Amino acid sequence: MATSTATRTDQTTPSRPTPLLAFALGVTTWQLGFTTGVAQRPRERTMPAGDVHGLAEEISRAKRRFG
Repeated sequence: MATSTATRTDQTTPSRPTPLLAFALGVTTWQLGFTTGVAQRPRERTMPAGDVHGLAEEISRAKRRFG
């Protein structure tokens, strides 16, 4: 039988929000979802598959949007 041990985690709030990014990479389109947490409405974007320049631009825009 396995026993569990308590793990201590740092519970301080970061000074800046941490952006989170979710990808759905399809053959023809890529779907992106950006947020800073569970309660934050995600910023959703769809772009053509393989558009690496557009991906970098969307990440930049999300960083500006979420601070």
